[in-house]
Amino acid sequence: MTYSLLQLEDPKDTVQKNGGSQIKPEDFPDFEDITDGLNAVLKKKLKEGTGETPKDGAVCSIHYIGWTMDDNEFENSKTGDGYPLDFNVKTGMVIAGIDLGVSGMQVGEISEFIMDPVFGWRDEGKPPFVPADAIVRYQIEFLSFENELTKKEKVELAKKIKDEGNALFKQQKYVEAQKLYKDALSHLGKFKWHINDPAVLAEQHSVRVSVLSNTMLCLVKSEAGPKAIVAAASNCLQFEPTHIKSLNQRCRAYIQLEEFGKADTDLQTLKTAVDKQETQDEATLKEIKKVQTMLNDAQQNTKKKQQQVFSKMLAHMNDGEGETAENAPSN
Repeated sequence: MTYSLLQLEDPKDTVQKNGGSQIKPEDFPDFEDITDGLNAVLKKKLKEGTGETPKDGAVCSIHYIGWTMDDNEFENSKTGDGYPLDFNVKTGMVIAGIDLGVSGMQVGEISEFIMDPVFGWRDEGKPPFVPADAIVRYQIEFLSFENELTKKEKVELAKKIKDEGNALFKQQKYVEAQKLYKDALSHLGKFKWHINDPAVLAEQHSVRVSVLSNTMLCLVKSEAGPKAIVAAASNCLQFEPTHIKSLNQRCRAYIQLEEFGKADTDLQTLKTAVDKQETQDEATLKEIKKVQTMLNDAQQNTKKKQQQVFSKMLAHMNDGEGETAENAPSN
């Protein structure tokens, strides 16, 4: 396997510090240098490929054969299980020469590379086959690649999938819509990205909140239980604590669960959030009054039920005392 040795610096810098490449380009007249004049990796194309070259981080699939410079084969991906090697290019997962070589290849291309030890197995070698500080030769067949999406591309894809989910939502296909919303979320990650791009981060947040809110509304429309609605609303509120639709629906669900303290907390947060809005929607204000009435009525009904239960218990206890007195023996 061509897995990487730890690279603490750019291999090109290392070659320069070493006083130049060990490769003599005049020994390989059919090859061209791909290391900006250092002659540290030479390439000879054996078969043309087609299409684009992979972006950094793309998942690449290759077959490869490695030889020492005296033509001793020391590794071959087609022997053994015969599976190709899959790796993320330009991430240090493989030796530097293969990383660099594959980054400039097209699908279907077969090329041969001569690699300075810094781009090969360096001063460790690959015992017992490749000695330390040895030049090596590789033949690589580039089978396929799949570019990793940029964060901006991931957000755009998530938005597209979300819009498809919204179309299904409008058709009242709530189960199908939820599946698309789940797919959209998979492209946004579970946490805020650590990138220095405020616009992309804002889009990630906006799309995520929208998808989580719509997922919750699917559960509301399909009359899922209040516990499921609480969980879905809480997922959205985790990222936007004053999200009005989520506070409203979670408050309603808490009322159904007779968790009135939590319902009241959400209702007060909801009122505060609406008060802080520059323009207050009349429909939202009516909804708040409606939920407040629901909460008050539910609390009163629960209180009446509790009083009725207590009255029955008290009556039963009194009846028991009467029976005891009647059945007691006379003196």
